[in-house]
Order: sequence, then structure tokens, then C-alpha cells
Amino acid sequence: MKFDRNNRVAIMSAIGIVLLGVAVNAAAAGNPDLGKIEYDSHCAACHGATAQGGAAAGKDASAQPVPDLTLLSRNHNGTFPFDTVYQIIDGRREIAAHGSREMPIWGAAFKSATSAHFDGDAAQSGEALVRSRILALVEYLSRLQQK
Repeated sequence: MKFDRNNRVAIMSAIGIVLLGVAVNAAAAGNPDLGKIEYDSHCAACHGATAQGGAAAGKDASAQPVPDLTLLSRNHNGTFPFDTVYQIIDGRREIAAHGSREMPIWGAAFKSATSAHFDGDAAQSGEALVRSRILALVEYLSRLQQK
């Protein structure tokens, strides 16, 4: 079966909705917020603790300004761009409009290093590990959006 862009967006959106429900239930049960842990570990140094940009590591006068990640939905007519955010974090698909790759390609980084939260889980290996970590991060970013 061939998936076009609309099918991928629908599938990724459905996964995002499921993950949002899982995250809410996990938080209520006292489980760690894996998306927040991934964000704090890999993104906060540049995008700031609140994802609004301006962190010390992101302040390089020669670089483009670090975007405010809490405005993604607002900048996309009120809809969180789940598929686009996933692809940017993953970094495997070249996006010409994004310009140079100043942001690390986290898909490769996640694949080369394991997360303490997934270690020892036989179901999480290789691509599944990478997807789990990126999906947790994207779902977390979706929760940070300003209304």
C-alpha cells in the first residue's frame, strides 16, 4: 500500500492523539513524562526550559534566531503540524526551506544512544526506539502550544 502525504499526516495525527491520551494517563498514574524528559535532555539548551527560545546555547549571533516552539500551532492556523515537527526532529528528510542543519539531527542521535527510559525493553530496538523517542517528544511539544 502506497501512502501519500495526506495519509501520512492522518496516520501521524492519529498516533499523536493516542500518545496524548497515553501521556495524560501516565501523568495521572505518576509515571514519568518521557516527552518532557527527552525535551529537557536534548532541546532545552537551545529552545529554553519553556520552549520559547532564547536559551544560552541558542544565542549565537551568527545563527538564525531559535524559534519559539510554543507558537507552532498558532503559526499553522491553529493546528499543530505533527508530521512536519516529526520530520524536522528526525532529520532524515531534507527540507529545503529549513536551510542549513544548525539543529542536530536527532533521529541519528537517538539511534546511536539509548534512553534510560527504554533500556532493557526488548520491544524497543532500532527504529522502534527512535520512533518512540521522537513521538514522545513531538507529543510533548504539542502540549506546550499557546492557545
